[in-house]
Amino acid sequence: MRHIRFSRINRVKRSHHHPLLQLPTHHLQQTFIKVSASCRTMSIAMSEPNIPSRHYQELANLFPEAMAALENLGSTLRSSGPLDEKTSHLIQLAGAAAAQSEGSVHSHTRRALEAGATREEIYHALLLLVSTIGFPKVTAAFSWSKDVLDKQDKG
Repeated sequence: MRHIRFSRINRVKRSHHHPLLQLPTHHLQQTFIKVSASCRTMSIAMSEPNIPSRHYQELANLFPEAMAALENLGSTLRSSGPLDEKTSHLIQLAGAAAAQSEGSVHSHTRRALEAGATREEIYHALLLLVSTIGFPKVTAAFSWSKDVLDKQDKG
């Protein structure tokens, strides 16, 4: 029985892996088996080289329709209300930080930047979480955001 495992979930809790990521492959396939055929066109956009995560790309290759549906869901949710794209990504960044998901913090930091957020706005969105999720979790999220921000400064 083959398992999908990611070697690094986050820097804070290296020894704890999310249970979903240790499910046998056939369970993941059953989970994603029913996806609308209308999402096939989205899989083309997902194969572009600007997808930063190797793990995300692996899932996109294994389950292109499911990952296209996921991308479509995110776009639909962001455009369904009055919040602008930048604010939406800053909120999603805060959610990623609260969940302590390093990959999601990286992704939403990049997306917030692409939507016009500044370094200061990104840091402020994270700082606002101190009273909610605690200082240690915020500092971890700061370091993950800083990874992306520093890479952008160099590039």
